[in-house]
Amino acid sequence: MTYAEAKLEEGKREGKLEEKRYVVKRQMKKKFGLLQHEAEAIDRITDLEALDAAIDEIIDAGEKQQVLSKLGL
Repeated sequence: MTYAEAKLEEGKREGKLEEKRYVVKRQMKKKFGLLQHEAEAIDRITDLEALDAAIDEIIDAGEKQQVLSKLGL
């Protein structure tokens, strides 16, 4: 893989992370409310699978902590 290809892949991954973080924060804010420090912690998540798990959990979660635990928070 060339340097340019590696940077492109890195950019794609960062774009996916930003999108998933946005979805988690938006849905959590709407369903449970979201504190500033929680939003900041979500912005530091770099695990795509954890973000996907949190997005799925929001649907059925009765408590905010159920979602946050999927993120390791």
